[in-house]
Amino acid sequence: MRDINFFEPYVMKNRGKENKQKIFYGITALSIAAVVSFPVFNLFYVQNMKRDIQHMKTTLEAPEAKEKLQRVEDKQAKLEEIKKVLPIIQNNEKELQKIEILDEQFIQTIMDSIPKDLQFDSLNISDSNVNIAGKARDKSAVAELQYNLRATNKFSDIHVANISFKENEYDFSLQFAVKDVN
Repeated sequence: MRDINFFEPYVMKNRGKENKQKIFYGITALSIAAVVSFPVFNLFYVQNMKRDIQHMKTTLEAPEAKEKLQRVEDKQAKLEEIKKVLPIIQNNEKELQKIEILDEQFIQTIMDSIPKDLQFDSLNISDSNVNIAGKARDKSAVAELQYNLRATNKFSDIHVANISFKENEYDFSLQFAVKDVN
């Protein structure tokens, strides 16, 4: 059998109220703790940030940092200059690669073609054209130079542009083109 408890309805009502009150007081205490701790946390966070900022300012104002910053700025300025000049240099490099560079063998071919009684005053090379100005004891030396250059088969359009007699020597001007030059 079951025992009859006449006070049971009153006991059960209070127990529910007690649990609700405990929950309410717990939530209220947590809310108050959160509201109080948030500003305290922010205060410590702001203080820490101020300390970090002051440390960074001190580090940035140090002579070593200023010196490093100046070096970086100088290097950046040089880098900007290089960036401006680089396309020009690259373009010049491409142009130089297009031009066949005249080497020692080219000059040696011309030098081997010079007869004894002849000397050069100037040798101008531009693109694929060569102009030689010089002096010779007689016309046959100029003709021999022209013949020797033709015999190499490395030059074309060889002709004596000018020859004149002055002070017991012949001044001459010889022009020709180099074959197979781009």
